Amino acid sequence: MLNTNAWHYLGYIAVTKGSETVNDGLHRIMEEIAREVAEEWSGPKRDPKRIDVILSKLREVWMQDTDMRFGQLVYNLYWLLPETKKIGMNGIDMFNVEDDVFERFLDRTVKEGWQSAEGPQA
Repeated sequence: MLNTNAWHYLGYIAVTKGSETVNDGLHRIMEEIAREVAEEWSGPKRDPKRIDVILSKLREVWMQDTDMRFGQLVYNLYWLLPETKKIGMNGIDMFNVEDDVFERFLDRTVKEGWQSAEGPQA
């Protein structure tokens, strides 16, 4: 990624060369970032068909407790998921849990029935 020198160079250009050169510098930096991203992530994209499948399963769980708010439901489901990183007493980091892991958890929850989280309820 961009190092400190690149940002300093961009600032130098802005102060000493004017906006046309800044645009050229920004363009070069954006091209560099695009190349680095393409090199780091060349894998397959996630299948969009998973969205309807997961939402359907989430709906089945939600119908077991229709009084629960959507955010509360999702938060509590992720709280119960072992792959979710817990932060302190009631915080979670759910952003690195892959959809297939969450979908399998929803399958188990539908099969076994919804049980509210033992941890905090949003």
